This record gives sequence, C-alpha cells and structure tokens, in this order.
Amino acid sequence: MITSSQFLRRALAADAVFSGVAAIMLSAGASQLAPLLQLPEALLRETGLFLIAYTVLVGWLASRASAPRALVGLVIAGNAAWTVGSIALLFSGTVAPNVLGEIFELPDEVKSSLRRVMDSFGLNFASLDMIVTPDGEFVFLELNPNGQWLWLELELGLPLVATMADLLTSNVRAAEDVKGALSAS
Repeated sequence: MITSSQFLRRALAADAVFSGVAAIMLSAGASQLAPLLQLPEALLRETGLFLIAYTVLVGWLASRASAPRALVGLVIAGNAAWTVGSIALLFSGTVAPNVLGEIFELPDEVKSSLRRVMDSFGLNFASLDMIVTPDGEFVFLELNPNGQWLWLELELGLPLVATMADLLTSNVRAAEDVKGALSAS
C-alpha cells in the first residue's frame, strides 16, 4: 500500500471525472461521433464501455487515503499502454480519422473556464480535447492530467520533455507530496 498524497488523489480524481465523461459520450454517442470523427462506431462504443470500468477503478483509487501500489501502477501502465495502442492503431492503417483540430488561440472565456477546472483539481498541466461546432461553439470533451505529448516532441523536434520536467518540478509542494507518498510506501 502507498499513502495517497493530495496531488495523487487529485490527479486520479481528474482522470476519473474526465474518463467518465468520455465514457458516457463514447458509449451513448458513438453513432453521432463516428461520422464526425471518421472512426468506426464499434470502436468508439467499445472504448466507451472500457472507460466505464476504468473510471470506476480510478475513482475508487482517488477516494482512498492509501491505495494498493499494484493498482496505482496498473493505472500508470494502462495510460502508457493506451498511448502506445493509440499510436499503433493510427500507424496500422486500420483507421483513418480526420483532423478536426487546428492551432489557434482560445477565446478568453474558454481559457478562464478551463483554468478554473484545472485549478479545482490542483493541476498545472493537462491535455485537453475539445471540438468546435459549425456554429463556433467550443465543446469540452475531456481533460487528461497525464496527457500524451511525447509523440509531438518526436514528430516536431521540440524540447517538450525538458519543458515538461521544468513545469512539473515548478510546483515544489506537489512534488514533495509525491516524494512523501513514495517514501512512506
């Protein structure tokens, strides 16, 4: 068992909340999302069903003052496997999703709303998934407190690993919480 620091519990809670939102959207809205994303409906629905079980596990871990080390490790390994699997699926040629995103500056009210959500979980980094409707409305899909970004460094040659290390170590209190939790186990 490891003692769950406030930082770990918040990260797990954020993962559970946003995985739960994605689970509901993918399970219930697969038929509407499939043509929009150009992804197979079955893939979206089954991913949503998997995320329901994942959300329950991660939510339970977030609610515990101490958690089984193996289950926390499983969540971490699962996130890494999810990333590798997603990249492998894209490179396999089995799916050909469209590119819905583009680089742009978010409106101030959207930035403010996202900052409030991140602050409520004590996060100083997250990967966000959003869509913009044809009417220009921003629709929040999910927030990943440990989002996947390494592929961007490899693809674009940007120093993201060093930048991420600087960002994560800039929150010394959170880093000390993690260090304390690990040394207590």
